[in-house]
Amino acid sequence: MDRAFERIELGGELWWEVYTEITRGMRKAFNHATITAMGRGLAIHGDIDFTDIVQVKKAALSSPETFNLDAIDDAYLLHGTKAYSYGDQVTIEMIDNLSDEIVQRVLPRMRTLYAAITEEEAKKDTAPS
Repeated sequence: MDRAFERIELGGELWWEVYTEITRGMRKAFNHATITAMGRGLAIHGDIDFTDIVQVKKAALSSPETFNLDAIDDAYLLHGTKAYSYGDQVTIEMIDNLSDEIVQRVLPRMRTLYAAITEEEAKKDTAPS
């Protein structure tokens, strides 16, 4: 099955293709990455009310090493990349060896495409387009 994607031109002959349609498997991977990112911190800090941004920030700032803040970006990069001009294999190891400047040109688009929409945003129709 062909899925919708777009190409991000990176200059010269360099490019990165990202899926624009989220599959169920992608959403599961993104949700798992979110739990992974916060899991160890939750175990250390106990119950955190994620609707209270002050509480979340306080927990993250008190011991940032307990939160894997790259887990979500890694999931976006691994599951959202259709292909790129850097080789045939799409792996986190390959991506981690690329210049951060290149990867940071791709991630903002992925964050926009893959951001989960809350029920409240959907009702208000304020979700990013």
